[in-house]
Amino acid sequence: MKLNEAWISADPRDVNPRKTPRRSRKPLEAEIISNGRTLLTVKRAAEKAGVTISTIYRWNRAGILPHFRAGYFIRIDQMDLNSLLSRIG
Repeated sequence: MKLNEAWISADPRDVNPRKTPRRSRKPLEAEIISNGRTLLTVKRAAEKAGVTISTIYRWNRAGILPHFRAGYFIRIDQMDLNSLLSRIG
């Protein structure tokens, strides 16, 4: 019996019947403008504030920095970040 060459492959993913790629849960790094408001990712907000990502999460938990939750992702309004930074000094 002759083997079909299509089934012979060095890559085990080739025999997987599911060929669609999985979506990444990694958030977009870009800023999002919604209703005239600029929404930042946690990473981008930390860069703009000059603090670590952990500090941004800490401020969110403490209620110091308002945020929006869109399912898995957190977005921070740039105006809220700027007002917090002006209060801190």
